Amino acid sequence: MDVDNDHFTLFLPEDWTGKKEDDPEQHIFHSVIRGAHLTISSAIIDFGHKSTDEIADKLLEVRHKAEIELASDRKVFLSNPWSTVFAADDVVQVNYFGYDSFDRYFFFTGFVEKFRIISITGELIQGDHSSLEKFFQETLGSFRFKRFEMENE
Repeated sequence: MDVDNDHFTLFLPEDWTGKKEDDPEQHIFHSVIRGAHLTISSAIIDFGHKSTDEIADKLLEVRHKAEIELASDRKVFLSNPWSTVFAADDVVQVNYFGYDSFDRYFFFTGFVEKFRIISITGELIQGDHSSLEKFFQETLGSFRFKRFEMENE
């Protein structure tokens, strides 16, 4: 399955299917064979004078808090986040892995630009750290975000 839109391109193997969403900025994919879900969303936001580093730090803070609050019925374990800065493009990529007491394994990746955030959440219904890492590498290995320029910037 090839996905190509205004924000990114992505190649997923044939066992993946896409689900049409009401929100054109949200894309959801499923693989029954893998027991996996992938959600990619984009948001165009004017962050004012804040740096992409500041925005990326806040994104991680909000995501970590939401992961814990939304899982009130189970224990959630999150890895230390890590980031990559693409200085030439003024883009920061932030990531973390997690799992819960229901054996759900997941990852989050966010690409932060001056006027946009692209969020990727991958989830394995059951798995382990090794299968999550493989899922993460396969997904991000075929994902390419498209540079965004705000009109009249």
